[in-house]
Amino acid sequence: MAKIQVIQYPGLIKGATISPPCWKAQLTLRFKGLDYEVIDVILPAQIKKHNPRGRVPAIKDGGEIIVDSSDIITYLDKKYPEPPLDSKDPKERAMIRVLEDWADENLYFYAVYLRWLVPANFKRLKTCFFNEHYPPLVKIVAPAIARKEVGGRARTQGVALKGEAVVRKELYECFEAIDAMLEGQDYLVGSALSRADISVFAIIDQLSEERLTPDVRKEIDKFQNISQWRALMTEKAWGLSRAQSDS
Repeated sequence: MAKIQVIQYPGLIKGATISPPCWKAQLTLRFKGLDYEVIDVILPAQIKKHNPRGRVPAIKDGGEIIVDSSDIITYLDKKYPEPPLDSKDPKERAMIRVLEDWADENLYFYAVYLRWLVPANFKRLKTCFFNEHYPPLVKIVAPAIARKEVGGRARTQGVALKGEAVVRKELYECFEAIDAMLEGQDYLVGSALSRADISVFAIIDQLSEERLTPDVRKEIDKFQNISQWRALMTEKAWGLSRAQSDS
């Protein structure tokens, strides 16, 4: 049986990714113990070769091509149902979807802002990512072009209009909320790891990368419940997969 292919932006180390949505797709595959291979793409032409919509992540599973991180989870959870990433309880299932949507449409853009629009962090991004993955001539112009595009999306969403102080304050409040939800329990919803945990963790884990956002890592480390949850998520959705050896 052919391995599932994950089309993604590359990361700071082989097999990793700099993109929270791409990491969300990988974490789902790892949690389910599915063998997969990573195809890194950086240029628009490379991305459109795999996905005409020009966005990643995308996965190829046999003849199927699935795009969008949430659609990828839905597809994988249906085709490979064990272990499940949803709840049979209607209320829990509703809350799982609310948290996934909140992570994708709110929490994600705080990460975008702090990586791309804070000058000191953007400088780290250029050094750690663009200088490593882009050809000499392309890496001169690519960061500015990418920053303009990402900034435009963040302004449309609204986060980029708030200013850095407000963004940091609101993100800290998000950490407080996540920490409170984890009080007395291992996972965000119910007693089992769900797609809500995968979605939120993908962003928290990326924000904890000291080479890109060391200031945010210090804030995250203040929360004991989040720290314990991150350790458990790393074990369940990162360290125990057959795919681990492939990356």
